[in-house]
Amino acid sequence: MKEAEKRQTGKRAVAYYRQSSGGDDVSLSIADQIIQCRNWASNNGVEILKEFSDFNTPGELYPNTPEARAFCNTDKSWQIWRKSRAFTKDYRRQLGELFQFLRFHSVDYVIVHERTRLYRSPNNSFLDGFITNELAEKGIAIVDVTSGKTDNLDDVIDIAVQKLLATYEMSKIDEKAAQSKRVRAEQKENGIYYSNAFGVKWVNKKITFPPEHRTALQMIFDGVANGWSYGKILHKLNTDFFHLRTTRNGKKAKCFYETNLYSILRNPVYCGYFLKNGEYTAITNMGSEPVLSLCRFMEICACVAERKKKNTKQKLNTPHPTHLLPLSGLLICGHCGKRLTAAQENGTVYFCKNTFLLKDKQCTPCRIRISSPQIPEDRLLTIQALFPLYLYHRNNNPDPGNKMQTLMHDIAGEIAGNRKALADMMELNFNGLLDTETFKWKAAELSGQIRQKENRLLELRSRAEDTATSRLRQHREEMEKIHYTGALLDPERYFLLARAAIREIAVFSDHIRITLFDENRFSLPRIPGKHRTKYLPQGHVQISQSPEGCKVTVTFETTSALPEKQKILLDTACYKVILKKR
Repeated sequence: MKEAEKRQTGKRAVAYYRQSSGGDDVSLSIADQIIQCRNWASNNGVEILKEFSDFNTPGELYPNTPEARAFCNTDKSWQIWRKSRAFTKDYRRQLGELFQFLRFHSVDYVIVHERTRLYRSPNNSFLDGFITNELAEKGIAIVDVTSGKTDNLDDVIDIAVQKLLATYEMSKIDEKAAQSKRVRAEQKENGIYYSNAFGVKWVNKKITFPPEHRTALQMIFDGVANGWSYGKILHKLNTDFFHLRTTRNGKKAKCFYETNLYSILRNPVYCGYFLKNGEYTAITNMGSEPVLSLCRFMEICACVAERKKKNTKQKLNTPHPTHLLPLSGLLICGHCGKRLTAAQENGTVYFCKNTFLLKDKQCTPCRIRISSPQIPEDRLLTIQALFPLYLYHRNNNPDPGNKMQTLMHDIAGEIAGNRKALADMMELNFNGLLDTETFKWKAAELSGQIRQKENRLLELRSRAEDTATSRLRQHREEMEKIHYTGALLDPERYFLLARAAIREIAVFSDHIRITLFDENRFSLPRIPGKHRTKYLPQGHVQISQSPEGCKVTVTFETTSALPEKQKILLDTACYKVILKKR
């Protein structure tokens, strides 16, 4: 094909890359797959709209889409196969993103390095059928770059051959996995042990501990033996050994956590042993001296158990009051984006854990006090002033999922179907394909059904309007009662409305940024007060009703020098958020 002809094809595609969980020795790296797929697209004049890639992911997983998740629940063969696997992944995220992308974009091809990148179906599973059917319905072909073949998914024989090949490949993989398990079990009988624990490095199939990791591990075990708190040990790890942090997949983690400590302290590999049938068995493939002796490890395990028992006993015997935490999960650190953690310190305080884990000084000012014994409802009332915005939005935009709305939608669909059937019969009668007597009888029956359903639809619409008017009156009375008296809602009601009205509250040193339910944002200043406490301005709600509709205005009065800001949003429930200087 000439270059000019290639450019004129105008074909569009998406590319999908997947590297197997076994690593580069099982499949090409994603970088190599990208090069080959892009070369094919360039040589054939195809435009790649978007690329998707799953790393360290088995090909037997379904895409991460609602349809695929529902489908795999009925795939018994896949469910049996999934239970026999050791990994925790259930779906392929990026393959799901690919299918979501195809819903709103028209493409001609899905380009893969080879077909096994899309699926490797377990025996008798419907995974390959699900993926090919999804693409076939959209008229999308699969391009296998390795073989140079373009499969339009319209050849039943070819699809059956591909399924047989996939089944054969899966049988080989299952046989290899079973053989690996047998070999691993035999080696374990002889004391040969494999571990991917923190600080373990493989050298010539032997367990070794690099010097820096050994120092960190000794610090952890010695710290517990000397009575250090877990917080002190974590601080030491995240300051002196921060560069050693890794996840199970070998990627860099954000920092060390308490769960990392618990995993290390209960793992006997550091003393040269592993647990077998509840007994400690010596590891024969040790390539270096253990970090500590078995006797020392047992002593430290006893210390950990004693500490856990003491803390548990204290929690059981000491009554703890129930604290109101209605904003948990909504507050985030403005610096690092981490969810703020609640603590009780003369009231409720939220802080960023990176202040202690990473000693990040920029996260420290993002600490915010929500309530105190002196003014327990001060900040909560600031947030509560925003609830009427959501209530009026909900009133003017009824949930399409409620029963009445669903019933009205269904009846309207039935009326449209009956009218179409009537028009089709009229056309058949006009063309002489339907006799007049039969047409009159059928037309009278359909017309009667249409009249009955139209009357039913009018009745439901009238009831829906009455319900909306009643709900509006209810909301107005409720909000007048709450906001004009300045009373705080009960905890359960506050919790539900906070999550409905607000998406996120980002806390900064001098202000908070509130993201509302409709994705609009605005900021409120944090006003300095006594004892280094920063207050939030109080909100005043004004509700007005006119023939044009309802309007809700929330005004926050502040002494800050910030300029006045306002937002007028939504068409059905107009509202304002105003910052006003005193």
